[in-house]
Amino acid sequence: MATRAERTALAFLTSVVLVGAAVRVTRALRHQSAPEPAAAKALARQRKAVDSAAHMHRPSRGGTAAEGPTSSRSSRGARPRAAVPAAAPVPVDVDHASARELEALPRVGAALAARIVAEREAKGPFGSLDRLRARVKGIGPAMVKTLEPLVVFSSR
Repeated sequence: MATRAERTALAFLTSVVLVGAAVRVTRALRHQSAPEPAAAKALARQRKAVDSAAHMHRPSRGGTAAEGPTSSRSSRGARPRAAVPAAAPVPVDVDHASARELEALPRVGAALAARIVAEREAKGPFGSLDRLRARVKGIGPAMVKTLEPLVVFSSR
């Protein structure tokens, strides 16, 4: 059993922690403001890219993302969706694409697209996915597997 002095010290420390937390919350709420337009725009682009990449690569229940569900009823009893054939994606020519076009690829953000363009401008076209991976930091085996069906290299 704790002594009176220990209980008093524990009560004091608890009150200090609670007051500190209240001060932090109050400061955070007081200084909360709308994000800068550029930051809001960048966040919107990131959300769009994540949503499209997640939709593109996540298999749905009963089928792939391109096929749609094939079961007659979902677990919640909702009506099934008709299978929608996916249009073949237009491959992106990495040897000539702009940074904006590269950003449309899954897992490629603004920074990586800029690195790809800068490397291509500095040392010439890549010619293959293996050379792209070797020359650009941030492209690993998982990304190569993701990009393989979506990119081409013309080396013109």
